[in-house]
Amino acid sequence: MRTRKGLRLTIVATFCCGEMYSPMSAGRHSPTIADMRRGCGIDSILPGVPLLNIRRGATSGAFSAFRVSEWSVRRKVVAVLAIPVILAAVFGGLRVSTELSDANGYSTNQQQASVLGPAISYLTATERLALPSDLSAKIGEEQGDAKAAYSTASTNLKQAAANAELSSEQSSYVTNMLQIGGTLESGSGTGITATAPVQLSDMNRLTTELINSTLNTQGTPDPKVQALVQSLDGRLSLVKQQLLIQSNDQQSSLLGAVWLAAEIGVEGTALDNLKGVLTGRRISLLTAANGTRLGLATSNKVSDLAATPKMFAVYDGLDQRLLGNIQTKVAASASQSKSRALTDAAIILTALLASLLLALFVARALIVPLRICAETDGGVTIKSSTCPATRSAVAGPAPL
Repeated sequence: MRTRKGLRLTIVATFCCGEMYSPMSAGRHSPTIADMRRGCGIDSILPGVPLLNIRRGATSGAFSAFRVSEWSVRRKVVAVLAIPVILAAVFGGLRVSTELSDANGYSTNQQQASVLGPAISYLTATERLALPSDLSAKIGEEQGDAKAAYSTASTNLKQAAANAELSSEQSSYVTNMLQIGGTLESGSGTGITATAPVQLSDMNRLTTELINSTLNTQGTPDPKVQALVQSLDGRLSLVKQQLLIQSNDQQSSLLGAVWLAAEIGVEGTALDNLKGVLTGRRISLLTAANGTRLGLATSNKVSDLAATPKMFAVYDGLDQRLLGNIQTKVAASASQSKSRALTDAAIILTALLASLLLALFVARALIVPLRICAETDGGVTIKSSTCPATRSAVAGPAPL
């Protein structure tokens, strides 16, 4: 027999839940307070009362998607297998991106290096323009008149600079070279800084900076690039010697003779630096001629120290050889870098595809057996006989 207090609790719980409980419908066990409170969607906090269905609050439920403990088995397996694949794809993509960037850098250097040939030709044409007329006529006879050769070299340099996609700094080098050459060609310069030796030195410096910036030698300098720079310095020194000889012929002075000997020494220093990188007939010929002029500088007439046209031809041939080797090396580096980047990209993509297929296979092998046993509200329903451990856990211990 129910007490009046128990009946009142039953009625209140029944009214709260919007449904009727009766002792007959509840079976041989009467509904407990926890049963009725669970039906109302609230949890029992009374000690000793069973908690069959604990529900989390609204706040914790909003963040349940971020709780690993709340994830399903399928989601956990996918996360374990997908994270390494994603990391491999990221690092592989960074590797390929770096190599492609290097390949683009080599390609840019190769394209910009196309301006070096016209720049060196323009420098030599300007130097020829500044030489004494009798020597200038003998140098580069196949190129025609010195002024015609200068005009052709200037046009070629402008076209090459327009097609080489130079940086703003490199373009400024070319612009300044053309400006100095135009001043020398027209003879419009005034002052001590407008003399031919000073202007040719400025042009040679600009050409050297253009070479270094184009061939990217700020790190470990290429020995052949440095050899090209030393060859240009030696040729410039030889041109200055001819200008000093011409000046001494017009007005002889002891100071001019000293400067001439000093300039011969400058050429000798450039050739010594050049010999540290290259050897061959051209280097030996230039070194021997320089030594002869230096030995005669204090005893012979200044006019006897004039260089022959052959010396300029040797310097020109040496410059062309060095520049050709450098450009060939840059082209080979660009091609190898592109091939390496494409090969690595293909290998990484293949490896990622294989790892993705393997992850799918492993995920299927792990998830399918785990789905055989399904949880329900009241216990565990066995869908297959392949879960003996779960079946024995549900059945409980065998009776004695």
